[in-house]
Amino acid sequence: EFSDREDELNRTLDEHNICFLHAPLFHPLMKELAPVRKGLGVKTIFNILGPLVNPAMPRYKYTGAYSLSIVRLYHYLFQEDSFSYKVVFGTDGYDEISLTSNTRVFSNSGETTVPASIFTNLKIKQSDIFGGDTVKEAADIFLKILKGEGTEHQTAVVVANAAMAIHTVLNQELHDCIALAEESLKSKKAFNILKSITQ
Repeated sequence: EFSDREDELNRTLDEHNICFLHAPLFHPLMKELAPVRKGLGVKTIFNILGPLVNPAMPRYKYTGAYSLSIVRLYHYLFQEDSFSYKVVFGTDGYDEISLTSNTRVFSNSGETTVPASIFTNLKIKQSDIFGGDTVKEAADIFLKILKGEGTEHQTAVVVANAAMAIHTVLNQELHDCIALAEESLKSKKAFNILKSITQ
């Protein structure tokens, strides 16, 4: 299946610096396990394995986990490799920067706590960033944010996560990375790239 899509993946990577690598295409075992995982209906070890068994072996990794113990496991294992990484954990249980609380960030340079105020002066509640009840609702919210039509709270969270990912790669001052993320949304660059790779 991968060979059938290789040209398309290479084209989108060359033209847009991004492509979607669907795990079952690269991990045949994951494809076989998908029905089992779905049938269990609970988090399993396979939710944790993804970032650890990426066959692309990226030089940079930005990921999150819903549990501090899992974040620490990633941090421990990632230290064994030479790539740049950041693993985030929202102190109220998010596996990303939610801005509803402080975020613990583990990286090559150690562990730090990043307050929400670094990214925004807004006071954000969980209800402000609710992702919808269905996949379609979540997708609609995502597209609105990329089009510049998201709420201030939604946009702030997207910018915060994008900025931390940019920081992982560029290692510039965080406020510069925030500015880059904001510009990508305001200029609709992110939306236009998504539109071009999904046509």
